[in-house]
Amino acid sequence: MRHIAKALTLTAALCAMGCGSDDNNFSYGPFPNPTTTPINPPTAVADSFTTLGNSVLTGSVTANDTLNGATVTAFQNPSNSGGSVAITAGGQLTYTPPLNSANVNDTFTYTLTNSAGSSTATVTVQIGARGFFVKNDVTTTGTGTQSNPFKTLAEAVTAAGVNPAEIVVFQGDGTSTGLNTAVALATSQVLRAFDGNAPTLTGPVTMANNTTLSGVKINGSGNVQATGSPRNFTVQNCTISNTTSDGLAFTNVVGNVSLRNNALTNNGGRGLAVRNNAGLSNFTIANQTVNNSTTDGVLVNITNTANVTWSETNTTINRAGNGVAFAGNSWSVNTTQTSAFNATLTGCLSDSPSLFGLLVDSFNSSNVTLVFDQGIVRNGQFQGFLLEALDSSTFKARISNTQTNQNGAGFGFEADNGDFALMCLRLVNVTSDVYRLGNNNPSAPYNIENFAGFAAENTGSITQLGTINSVPIGSCGIP
Repeated sequence: MRHIAKALTLTAALCAMGCGSDDNNFSYGPFPNPTTTPINPPTAVADSFTTLGNSVLTGSVTANDTLNGATVTAFQNPSNSGGSVAITAGGQLTYTPPLNSANVNDTFTYTLTNSAGSSTATVTVQIGARGFFVKNDVTTTGTGTQSNPFKTLAEAVTAAGVNPAEIVVFQGDGTSTGLNTAVALATSQVLRAFDGNAPTLTGPVTMANNTTLSGVKINGSGNVQATGSPRNFTVQNCTISNTTSDGLAFTNVVGNVSLRNNALTNNGGRGLAVRNNAGLSNFTIANQTVNNSTTDGVLVNITNTANVTWSETNTTINRAGNGVAFAGNSWSVNTTQTSAFNATLTGCLSDSPSLFGLLVDSFNSSNVTLVFDQGIVRNGQFQGFLLEALDSSTFKARISNTQTNQNGAGFGFEADNGDFALMCLRLVNVTSDVYRLGNNNPSAPYNIENFAGFAAENTGSITQLGTINSVPIGSCGIP
């Protein structure tokens, strides 16, 4: 009886725990293993940067790495050449080259680490020319580095000497204080604004072989000049104003000259003046404005054996003596001169010149080839275009897709030849109110391609003097 009671008690206890209910059935294995994603170690990849000597380089060393959640946990400082290195955990680099280093490579390493491992890569920095920095609103002058700049431009010019270098000028306080010094660039030197913010200089700045002037304002008596056969230089993104002479003044320059995005305003002579008597030069001019020069907007004077190729696009010239004046008057010095001028102007505007819009004279035995396309020459006091071939010169011109008009005493378009010169024209889609085409010597050839077609399609008044020959299209050999 006692054993039966114990059995009943145990049975009751088990039933109280869920006896007879399927909800309390238990299952024992096998159980699935949980899914886990393996962590791979990072892969650091070598980097290469370029920088200016004495500057501060910033960038990312991890942009080309495979991180897998890794961060930068170590880096070499100083670099192998003694430069200053700082890298954040996220890979942002700040590097300062050794003081006054130039034209060398420097290296350092950094390490990425995650829970699966580490990877190390090497960074190479190519240090270019030495830089000398100027900021006229610092309290005291420094060593000329980006982080400790000179206070005056003169200090940077002296430090650069005749060595290839970049003189980099901060905008500073926006005045010319400390920046009012003449600068004669040496071969392969650069003078530029820091970070595109133009400082104000007084000039003059003298260009030399393989030099660049970029992003500065020159406001004062000094200008930008080059003389003595300098070659291959660039002036770009500059504002040159209120000079006492030509804004850009170049004499006997050779090689390649690039003038881009410059504004020439209120200068005491021409906006741009080029005077060459020898050598071969190629000018490339783009997006330039010339306003209110005392005389010509642009003067190109080519004599002796000089050979100039001129490519100009999107120049705007307002109220500037001769709007765009290409004057070969010095070619009359003697008849042995065989200079050549080959010019293409595209998309240029001459607005309200006080004399001529476009004046081109050829003398002696010179050769001129002129292409003027997609331009506007308007509101001048005299001729919009005045093209003159004299002596025994050769003058070929194609004027196309262009508007010109008569405003004062003169013709919208005039082209004359005299003596024994050759004039050959191609006029295509030219709009002018009045034309004058004059052959002043019956023995001198004056040819116009498809003259009859031009006369028929044009609504302007045409005055013809002397014999004008209509020749087939292409006869002039104008590109």
